[in-house]
Amino acid sequence: MESAGYKKLKVALCVPTITSDTSKNLEALERQVIESSKNGVDLVVFAETVITGLANNDDPEHDIEFVQEIPGEYTNKLGMLAKRFGIHIAFGMLEDDNGKFYDSAVLLKPDGKIGLKYRRVSPHWHTRNADPNIYCEGDSFPKLETPFGSFGFLICGDMFDDKILKESKESNPDWLLYLVAISFPDDIKQTIKQEWESIESFEYMKQIKKSNTPTLMVNYLAHQNLPDDDSYGGAFVFTKNGDLAKSFPLQTDGILYAELTQTNDMQIKIL
Repeated sequence: MESAGYKKLKVALCVPTITSDTSKNLEALERQVIESSKNGVDLVVFAETVITGLANNDDPEHDIEFVQEIPGEYTNKLGMLAKRFGIHIAFGMLEDDNGKFYDSAVLLKPDGKIGLKYRRVSPHWHTRNADPNIYCEGDSFPKLETPFGSFGFLICGDMFDDKILKESKESNPDWLLYLVAISFPDDIKQTIKQEWESIESFEYMKQIKKSNTPTLMVNYLAHQNLPDDDSYGGAFVFTKNGDLAKSFPLQTDGILYAELTQTNDMQIKIL
């Protein structure tokens, strides 16, 4: 039985393989949106910086290649897909706002327009040496009301800052879209699955429990030609208690589908 005021939500958490060619990456996103639409989803979710990868190196002359305005080329192209299929699309990108760079996330509405923009609050998407006048962070936790409940964002390291988690929790979204670009150090690349299952996953569960919000988490899969990026993919649905309800394998290109509703105590029910 659905909770009063909320419709059943069918989501596609998409894990494309991201290369150094942004045009090919956009084509990969389009293919997964089209495939997802054929499965009748309401919401498509992609990872942090999914169009370029987390490609910045703190040199503005280098990084200007990877940032785009919001609205701009990327939001327009994906907005046309959202409108074409009448769905919500969430994705992360590096944003340029008059020469200030942000690690941002956007939720597009079924009319193709931007419904929600979030800027990562934690600073660790760049190094301490980055120019603070150029490499910037957000300071707010907006949310978007939809027929499926309200959505908010967190990006990667935001989840592991308890002050940020507290402020996000106070905004009280019904669903948390958690976009990441995560990898492991070189010495454990050969045991990624074991590392995730035995150690890392429990750290994420602990933090998501603190957020007290059902969470949809997605990571992109980095192609071997993407410089200095070993993001290993994976997609996950967590309950507000931090329990893992459904997942998609690491190191695999593809889509995790889940039909969700919220019970009266705001827990996720997988249908």
